[in-house]
Amino acid sequence: MAFHRTIRTLVPALALIGIAGLAAPARAAAPRHDFAIPRITEPCRVDGVLDEAFWKRADVLDGFRTDANPGRIPHAETGVRVAYDRTTLYVAFICEEPGIKAGMTGGSLLGDSCEFTLFSRPETPYYSPYLQRLDYMNANEAVRTMRRFALTPANVKDEARVYKTGPHTHYITDKAWECPWESAVGFEAGRYTMEMAVPWEHIGGLPQPGHTFRLNFIRTRKTFDDETSCFNWYSGPNILARPFASASFVQEYPTIFATTRVEQDRMVLTRFTETVDPWKVVRTRPEYERVLTSRPVPNRATHFYLGLSDFVMPDHVRKRYDAEAWKREEKNMLDEMFLAGVNGPFLPGFMNRVGASGLDSLYREYGVRFNWHGGASAAEAKKQGATIIQPSGTVAFFDPVFVRLRNETITKWLDQHGKAPWLFDVRGQDEPFNQIATILQPGVHERVDRELREQYGVGLGVPVGVPNTPYQDQPVHDNSRVVPDHQTALSRIAAFRWLNKTYSEIVRDDYATVKRLAPHALYEAYNRNSVADLDFLDQSLIHPYTDYYSADPYPSFCIYVYGGARSKYHVGFTGKMVTDFAAGKPTQMIVQGCEMIQRLSTAENVREWASQAAKAGVTMIDWWGTPKVRFPDVYREMLRISRIWKTLPALDIPEKSELGVVFSDDSRAAAGDEGLHPHYSLHALLGEEIGAWFTFVSENHVRRGLHTLEGKKLLVAPELGYISKEFAADLTRRVEAGATLVVLDPDALTWDIETGSLAAERQTLLGLGECSKRSASEMRPTAAARTRLKIAKPLPLRPLRIAADSNNARTLTVPAGATVLFTYPDGAPAAFSRKLGKGEVIVFGAMPFQDSELAIAPDGWDSLFRALVDEKDIARDLPVWRFLFPVTGGEPTVFEPVVKAPRG
Repeated sequence: MAFHRTIRTLVPALALIGIAGLAAPARAAAPRHDFAIPRITEPCRVDGVLDEAFWKRADVLDGFRTDANPGRIPHAETGVRVAYDRTTLYVAFICEEPGIKAGMTGGSLLGDSCEFTLFSRPETPYYSPYLQRLDYMNANEAVRTMRRFALTPANVKDEARVYKTGPHTHYITDKAWECPWESAVGFEAGRYTMEMAVPWEHIGGLPQPGHTFRLNFIRTRKTFDDETSCFNWYSGPNILARPFASASFVQEYPTIFATTRVEQDRMVLTRFTETVDPWKVVRTRPEYERVLTSRPVPNRATHFYLGLSDFVMPDHVRKRYDAEAWKREEKNMLDEMFLAGVNGPFLPGFMNRVGASGLDSLYREYGVRFNWHGGASAAEAKKQGATIIQPSGTVAFFDPVFVRLRNETITKWLDQHGKAPWLFDVRGQDEPFNQIATILQPGVHERVDRELREQYGVGLGVPVGVPNTPYQDQPVHDNSRVVPDHQTALSRIAAFRWLNKTYSEIVRDDYATVKRLAPHALYEAYNRNSVADLDFLDQSLIHPYTDYYSADPYPSFCIYVYGGARSKYHVGFTGKMVTDFAAGKPTQMIVQGCEMIQRLSTAENVREWASQAAKAGVTMIDWWGTPKVRFPDVYREMLRISRIWKTLPALDIPEKSELGVVFSDDSRAAAGDEGLHPHYSLHALLGEEIGAWFTFVSENHVRRGLHTLEGKKLLVAPELGYISKEFAADLTRRVEAGATLVVLDPDALTWDIETGSLAAERQTLLGLGECSKRSASEMRPTAAARTRLKIAKPLPLRPLRIAADSNNARTLTVPAGATVLFTYPDGAPAAFSRKLGKGEVIVFGAMPFQDSELAIAPDGWDSLFRALVDEKDIARDLPVWRFLFPVTGGEPTVFEPVVKAPRG
């Protein structure tokens, strides 16, 4: 058995060394996780001897752990040094090996090897509405470059191209790929050194300042021990790969790579470390029964989005079953779902198996109801003359022929089954805005550009795209790599207005058809793509044409794209925003209950996410994933929560809110804000941290009479650059009537795409003209802030998402009569307060929430908002924010597995 020292036994050993008189610290030094990689100009001789001066400047990437477990220290230490120049990436492994004697060669170390894997992609830090989100997890070679380089002590090289063919598929290691890289191995007593040099041109190109890429380092020892040690650390329930090496990972395994950020003259690598569940929320005073009311909730329902056969199963699972056993396992799952009160599988697929009479029988036996997805054949639409074709080659949702065929399909099916008691809802289109790259295609580009110029005086702002080329392979536009300028902002606003208007006209007719032929069934016009962020749908525009709204927040996607802070409350935040924008209509969240992006949802996770959805006011849950066979404890918890959810009464959510977070569709599009970090951070701080009930108040909803600013005592605006004059006037009136408006956006009230400049409104409301850009790391409270807000220490600011652009703040000219509350480190004003009528406007010179790190480590920002909430006498620490489903209750009926899983 391999011998491993552990951290627990290492500390006493160090103490004994100290007693013996050696210079040793009293306690073990904290391990480093950040390392510098120098950019070099000196020549490098690849010979296995690290005698060049630059190797001495490079940090040693040490702290390897067995199987990435931070508590298991390998028997033999490993260190890595990395450097680069404009043409080459240099990697050197320094491998301690106690068994090596003087004169030994690599041929004696059979089975030993070192490898590094690189994952790179071009950066689009700001949203491009024409390319959708650059989904590099599933993208083709033009976007994602993953390469693996392995070397043995005998200097035998092995390189591979690593790729995948689509979402939720295994990675494929292509060893036939060849790369002209150099290597050498040098030996001395007790250690050997591997030196590698890989040309950038074969691994995605030299990353530019502000970009990131990812690295993984692994060492395998076989001769003198049997262990795999890794540079990155992991210990917890959410990642299942063992050992922690590239061959063990499927789906998007770069989630565990070390992130490397490129600066002007160096790179900074940060070790991936995860020792606790990143989604675990510690609630010291959880509430359940106290939050429940006696009011029933119409249309409470749960549903499993996928059947047992629909989700990717590893080969080792499927091989345990023959066709008959698998059929019985699926039947058991259906019975378990129906007994738990879960809605039935999607139609028409399930209906094709059991027929209408089978659905009638299941409804009579279990009371189970079903969802129907209406659609149309893209092939048939092409045959009948469809001309608006997506880059992928399929017909776009707004092609008139496709629209007509789709409505004919809905009409025909509902004519037959629209009155059936088992029909719960009719579902519209799933994430149709994913097709936005279609507007780049020849013909469509010219049409949209012309219509935008006619209505808004601004075109698309980008050239026509490459015909018949998927969005991930389209050129990345320069305006996606920088902070959006004014013209780019206007183009994006116009493009999304066009897309939303087009879609609302389509669903208007579908809604009328459903209401005529199936008046008792719900109609869902749109499922919002919220896997990592939230798409750019204007919910107010389709409000008359839908019975409920749906979204699919998956924390695995979110943590992969934006990190742990942004993913912790991803379900709750999405649920809250979509429900507030539903303006009184029901909402549905599709909750992750499976392994995805190499991360597993635990039973505790799904309980937490369902709780976050419930306290946001969500009515329905769809579970994504069917973990019955692989993760039965997670599956059992999903069924248990489903039974409770089915009859869950309304939670004690305040009917009205005196606290509003202002949202503007135009401002969001203009800012290229895909991840909604500012709004997410305020959700976490105001709701989860402070416990005050707030609502997201939408400009477009106010303009259409679905929301109101009336009754709001405190309004917080994180993004307000491009709004209408009408909404600017509404905000001004509300402040003059006594509200406090906190403006976190120093570029607020810049332009109205319908009427032009908002300079006059900006001066009236904020007392500001134009502000020049600057950088800042923090805001320091003045005596006025320390007295009024009880803020004693500086409030940190976050850098822009583009590391190469340091201008994250604005220089403020304080209007007469205003009070400076915060200054920048150089003493310049950073935030001020000014009276306006009976109310107050507090203007900040920097928006602090460029990412979501302050959402879970607020470092004083929570104290600021707590003080402002208390000033307005708004209730906080409400029990509903601590709502959590109990660990027991509602236990479901679950049958024994048809095929027993092997032990271990």
